[in-house]
Amino acid sequence: MLRHQLLPALALILGSVGGWVLSMRGMGITIQGEDYVNFAEHKGLTGGRIFRDYYLRNTLLPQVTGLALALGTVITSAIIVEGLFGLPGLGTVLNNAIRSNDFPTIYGIVLFITIAIAVLMTVLEFIYPLLDPRVRNQ
Repeated sequence: MLRHQLLPALALILGSVGGWVLSMRGMGITIQGEDYVNFAEHKGLTGGRIFRDYYLRNTLLPQVTGLALALGTVITSAIIVEGLFGLPGLGTVLNNAIRSNDFPTIYGIVLFITIAIAVLMTVLEFIYPLLDPRVRNQ
């Protein structure tokens, strides 16, 4: 069963990884010229420590926020991939509901997706202080 799920999973993952990598690289380049990074380099810190303590910490928060907001895109992409590969799932139910004008089912699926994104954003608010101690809940 896992062998048959490999291609749809790769279609979902590879479709979004490029954007994440480019975004992370762009944020890293922006941070590269900052004074605190130059100071860390002049102090003689290793490249790995500078990356972990300076680059990663400052680029992680926007990436985590983007990941949470991308949940809606992942779900719509999953709907397209389900239709493309003929897989049964929420996308198939939504496509059938749209074709047959079954509005309560459409409303239910959209409500489910909205609640899932709201819950994820709430969980993200509690994870922020763990990722970056400068962010404190008051």
